[in-house]
Amino acid sequence: MRIPLDTYMKKTILLPILAWTFSLHASAELKVESVKIIGKDARAADTAFIPDINMPVVLPLTGPAAANINDAMYIELFGTLAPPKVAKKYDVGVLEGMASQEFSVTRNDRILTLEFDTEGCGAYCEGYQQVFAFDAKTGRRITPADVLTSQGQREALRLLRRKKIAAYSEQIEINRADLQVQRHKKAGKEVIGDLQERIALNADCLAQAKAPMTEERIRWHRLNPTREALLVTSARCSNHAMRALDDVDQVTVKIPYGEIMPHLTPYGRSLFLGEGDGKPTEVFGQVLRGKIGTNSITMLISNEDGENVHGSYFYNRQRKKLELNGQRRGKTIELTESIDDGSSNTGKFVLTIDSSTVKGAWSDMKGTKQFEVTASAP
Repeated sequence: MRIPLDTYMKKTILLPILAWTFSLHASAELKVESVKIIGKDARAADTAFIPDINMPVVLPLTGPAAANINDAMYIELFGTLAPPKVAKKYDVGVLEGMASQEFSVTRNDRILTLEFDTEGCGAYCEGYQQVFAFDAKTGRRITPADVLTSQGQREALRLLRRKKIAAYSEQIEINRADLQVQRHKKAGKEVIGDLQERIALNADCLAQAKAPMTEERIRWHRLNPTREALLVTSARCSNHAMRALDDVDQVTVKIPYGEIMPHLTPYGRSLFLGEGDGKPTEVFGQVLRGKIGTNSITMLISNEDGENVHGSYFYNRQRKKLELNGQRRGKTIELTESIDDGSSNTGKFVLTIDSSTVKGAWSDMKGTKQFEVTASAP
């Protein structure tokens, strides 16, 4: 539940916030440049359309923080490691329907925030937005589990849920009123049908928003830490096929740091308020660097629904993507490795989470070869 703040608490919170804000002027900014992304897309051969995709690259490439930031973005968006050298263009191989992309740097101090405006094309083209936020000191991606306690995550979901319920309820009223008007005007079947479909979609979205919060998970949602508040955004309720009927789209709730402060982890307080030196512990959603035997690797795994784990990893020398899928059971992660096209399984991991490190073993599918594995987040 939300904890109200009295006058004394507000004063004690304001002082570290002011000190932290003042310290921002002394923070070194990371250098961000733009690179043109090129690659193959099966649809492009038919349409003769040339994608216009711009992607950030953080410099210097060899800097640990910049390397972590770049790999996190390139692995998630293109399934590849970031450019190994500075160039005007970078070939990512397969574009998978991305038609255009622009980005902007919206914050660059202790936290680096990049916002993306992207157009993707499947059955039809549509635009969508994404935000990547990083700890500029280490290049660690900022995730809900790192910066919010379990109670804080529930509080963020509660506020987001309340706003979603209000948004869908309001949209249903608007559509129902419009439906009455159109029926009075004896509008055609297409107009009436469109409004009925919009009402049905929003009614379904409203039901989902009212479902018990245990069915939602904060890691599904996007975090954007501005200087004054934490913005939490949920993806739109509609799927790709129903996108044209979704008038509400994404929903964002703004939570001032003064309100969420009681629910910040020690790392969250250090990152957002400049208070203490709390350390992060989450491994999911982070670039993990380590070794399989004597071979250096880069890995990124995600855990979005409590049990199922998916991701990919690369041998740094070959830079070829290997897919990972499996399950988490408490502190244990079991993963099956397959080559990028998914045609065959090539290995297995059994890993144990130890703070911000995973340790364990890799073996081939027959179990005849086995190597020690260790990889750590920033």
